[in-house]
Amino acid sequence: VAFGRQQRAAVERGAVETTRALMNAVDESLNGSVSQLTGLAHARSLARGDLREFDADVKHALLADPDWYTVLLYSPDGTPRVSGLHPFGATTMPRADRAAFDTLRATREPVVGDLAPGPMPGLYHVPIMVPVLKQEAVHYVLIALVKPASLVPVLTRQRIPEEWVSSIFDRNKRIVVRTKGLEQFIGKPVSVQVESSYSQEQ
Repeated sequence: VAFGRQQRAAVERGAVETTRALMNAVDESLNGSVSQLTGLAHARSLARGDLREFDADVKHALLADPDWYTVLLYSPDGTPRVSGLHPFGATTMPRADRAAFDTLRATREPVVGDLAPGPMPGLYHVPIMVPVLKQEAVHYVLIALVKPASLVPVLTRQRIPEEWVSSIFDRNKRIVVRTKGLEQFIGKPVSVQVESSYSQEQ
């Protein structure tokens, strides 16, 4: 019995260590997108206020990053300015995550939002937002809509046992990415057992 308890404790320790490694890997992946988006926020076209040229810069950046659905630029009041999915000057753009948008305006720091529907029917994205500052004030908000599936390799690189199912969920406890059955489970709430286990580890 004692040996069984020791084995179970070892498995539990291994699971906790794997979870921490996954969290660090996910953070590293998202930070990579933050860095790329921050670089775009410092584009000369944007500094000059030439939004038509910046629109071209956005579309060029999207060609180089298949992990993003699109990049959006908003004024701090939420007015749409540029969309990588639309011609320059279009006024119809996906709505920004209001909570994340407001947090960015208050902190002037990059923000990762929760899973959201769009930008096209049947799809989901994770919004990553960075501020475009001018004289220390938020002049624009730049947003990349990241494909959840881009995080699957982050999970698989962790050498998780084949019989395990690993998933990442957002602050609303909705599944963002999963090693098995992603299309079926994305956007669904996590199970009570998973939520309970996660709460115990915090």
